[in-house]
Amino acid sequence: MIKQPNITPISDLEYELVEDYVYTWEHNFRDQRLTIPKGFIFDGASVPQILWWTGLRPDGLLRAGALLHDWIYSMGSKPGNNGSHHYYYDYHGNGKWVVQVKPWTRKQSDQIFSRAMREAEYPKWKRRIAYIAVRLFGRGAWSK
Repeated sequence: MIKQPNITPISDLEYELVEDYVYTWEHNFRDQRLTIPKGFIFDGASVPQILWWTGLRPDGLLRAGALLHDWIYSMGSKPGNNGSHHYYYDYHGNGKWVVQVKPWTRKQSDQIFSRAMREAEYPKWKRRIAYIAVRLFGRGAWSK
């Protein structure tokens, strides 16, 4: 099960990350790591209120996935100008994490959102709806 981030609400639809959030996963038989610094402000999952009755809400089990997704969307396509915060790390098995210098693509961000929802044991049908929604409507929010 994925660890949910430690956040505090700062408005009705905004949260602030209280401590660094570290997400680790495996890709192509290699460990990967993404760290989001404390103080990052995000809006949770952008679920229209009209759909909340379905159980799709901007918080709860979606929280970790929404945090990862919002961070990558806000920083993913920008060139690295603040260290390695918006890149991920690749573990080479020698005790060292090596920064990856390729920025994220929008599709990779959407896929990490889906992965995080799966790891949070979010129901499959809700994951599918959330993933399709970010693929269809996320383009305008993707960082330029």
